[in-house]
Amino acid sequence: MVGTELTAELVAQLGAAYGRWSGGESVLVGRDTRASGAELEQALRDVAVWVEKGVAPPASTSYEVIDGQVFVPAHASDRKGVQPTVEVTANGGARADVAVGEEVAFAGVVDAPPGTGTVVSAEWDFDGSGEYAVSSSVLDASCSHLKVTATHTFSEPGTYFPALRVRTQRNSNTRKPHARIENLGRVRVVVG
Repeated sequence: MVGTELTAELVAQLGAAYGRWSGGESVLVGRDTRASGAELEQALRDVAVWVEKGVAPPASTSYEVIDGQVFVPAHASDRKGVQPTVEVTANGGARADVAVGEEVAFAGVVDAPPGTGTVVSAEWDFDGSGEYAVSSSVLDASCSHLKVTATHTFSEPGTYFPALRVRTQRNSNTRKPHARIENLGRVRVVVG
């Protein structure tokens, strides 16, 4: 299971061991298209940079298991690892209750752990379709901490869970699709 048994730290250790075993020969690494693949790909890239340039990889994710529940720190600098953190609010809170046709103000705060790159994309999905049709226009790939905002009006009553999907990239390259690490933040909006 990726994230529990198969972690970025384990992949880095396996990559380092294979690198020692192979005697420094060139190695081609492939991966599938699952979202978890980007994190594991980055772990292997980190090992390569460590071996070739002496730059140590980022610290492993900090977490606690209490009564079978995994708890991670809320802030990227405390959490460590490579995945960005995302906090989303609607009208300033964790939940917004609004009328049909009333505008909702969304805010997202994104943090990349130290040394893991910058935010290269931030996209909103307001209706739960998975389309992420609204992109933030304030990105220039220079920030590891970023605040993005958007507004949206719901035309039908119901309970919605708008999401902000963000991606970071170690080399701050907005055009390179590889080794992008993503995370989601959600908030509840009840439209009556």
